[in-house]
Amino acid sequence: MAIFKGIIFLFLALGFIITTLPFYWWSKWRRYRSRKFIGQIKAFYCNLVLKLFAIETNWKGYIPLKQKKIGDLLVANHLSYLDVLILAANHPSCFVTSVEMKNTLFLGMLCDVGGCLYVERRNKDKIEQEIKDISNALAAGLDVIIFPEATSTCGSTVERFKIPLFRAARECGARVIPITLNYQALNYRPICAHNRDLVFWYGKMRFASHLWKFLQQRRLNVEVSISKLIDSLRVNDPVELSIVAHKAVLSRYIPIKGNKVSFALNSE
Repeated sequence: MAIFKGIIFLFLALGFIITTLPFYWWSKWRRYRSRKFIGQIKAFYCNLVLKLFAIETNWKGYIPLKQKKIGDLLVANHLSYLDVLILAANHPSCFVTSVEMKNTLFLGMLCDVGGCLYVERRNKDKIEQEIKDISNALAAGLDVIIFPEATSTCGSTVERFKIPLFRAARECGARVIPITLNYQALNYRPICAHNRDLVFWYGKMRFASHLWKFLQQRRLNVEVSISKLIDSLRVNDPVELSIVAHKAVLSRYIPIKGNKVSFALNSE
């Protein structure tokens, strides 16, 4: 069964790449508009992958309708590459990830054709341009998803949010929507310190070997909670905005008890 799911996943990934390539080339001229179409395609394929992997998501809350054309900045805790599938399947959007991920074999290609925006966290000289890029995407009506912990973790807590990318929301007056991911059960058993490494992808774990182990699992249940939106212009500064968003995510998060600690990833 794992081999079968792996083959179908590769076919879906190939189909996604082929389908989005025209929009990827179009993005050379229409940088943000093309990403709206890519987001719709991405949602379609991610839903297929969720069904293939038997990932059942339970969404609590909803994202209020926009009153203006500016996109929303969605912020979530980060535990696995599965986070991307779950969020993208439900809400067509554009992800922000690291340059290191862009340079990762296979995943980098998916990020490129998937319309990701990139940040180079180890090079502070480029941060102003990167913030402007995200702000322009929001101003163009594109919803953007970030993982402000800047790394995936083992689930013991929600790490403090990094501040810089919250500036993008304030610069264009975008709403900030906190989202909390709680992985609840694997193969009908609660997620705990003993089985979380079959789902969570963090530290120095290799993607291919982790994915192979996950393909051998039968079912995964995830709860996704949407907190009350935050008006970025009603807070004092990006620091306060990051703190308010972090508290909202953390308030709905159920920590995984255990002795393991999280490690900074080379890529997001």
